[in-house]
Amino acid sequence: THYFHQESGRYLRAVNAIKDAGYAKTYGFYQYLLKSSPEEAERKLKAAGERGDMVHRAIDLLLSAEPGKPFTLKREEGIFNRETRQHQPLANDEWDALLAWTRFMERHGAEVVVSEAPVYNLTENYAGTADALVVLTKECGIRNCRCKEFVGKLGLYDWKTSGALYPEYEAQVAAYFKGDNIGEYADGKLPEYGALLRVGTNHVTTGGYEIRFMDFQDVRDGWMRFLAALTISNREYKPFDPESDIKDIPDEIVFTPQTLTFKPKPKVKKPATKKSRGRKPKTPKANGTS
Repeated sequence: THYFHQESGRYLRAVNAIKDAGYAKTYGFYQYLLKSSPEEAERKLKAAGERGDMVHRAIDLLLSAEPGKPFTLKREEGIFNRETRQHQPLANDEWDALLAWTRFMERHGAEVVVSEAPVYNLTENYAGTADALVVLTKECGIRNCRCKEFVGKLGLYDWKTSGALYPEYEAQVAAYFKGDNIGEYADGKLPEYGALLRVGTNHVTTGGYEIRFMDFQDVRDGWMRFLAALTISNREYKPFDPESDIKDIPDEIVFTPQTLTFKPKPKVKKPATKKSRGRKPKTPKANGTS
């Protein structure tokens, strides 16, 4: 929910946290939740988040390889899952999403300037992580793709594995655009457009991806919507207190079991009871007469 900006010593609100708290959800989102029990809805949302995280980590692994040299990612090797803290192979839909991402990058001759770039805005008090700054070097030749307008330009990209490209995603990209330090990653050059790349889709023409380019006007509109979400979320926002809000969770447990010896319980003698004095009265026997 927060980033720590070391130079200013401030805790800045995360872009995603602002978006989730202040951006109005669509009617379809609530209908989706109403069709499930609270437990089932939570499970679905968590599963979708884990899927997106696994694909993002796989993409980042590919982009961290040495430039110009082929890098082989074997499916069975697995990706580190931060939820289970284990390496696990990508599921079928995750692997399909990664293949679709590769098709887009190779088809457009995409060159990545930086991946996983932290950005911040001290005026509006937020921070986030942009997925990548990318330059497309060629057109893909697919009908209805607007890539021709953006070839050779620096673009700010966000990878998505969601069921659709929702309106709040444009606000998210616009927030990264307005980062104070966004120009530091490309020798002072600022992004000229934004892009939302959704991978793992059913689009036959592209081979499993959907791309939405954001020109200057789209970015401007997205920025206005982000500011609106920020204003709404500020209404109920409680300032971050590191003393009480940061909790350390250990990554390992050290436990020394102790062997306990149980001694048998001592036998306890029951106290002697006093006998009743005198002779116990006899109970008359029934003789069959009234």
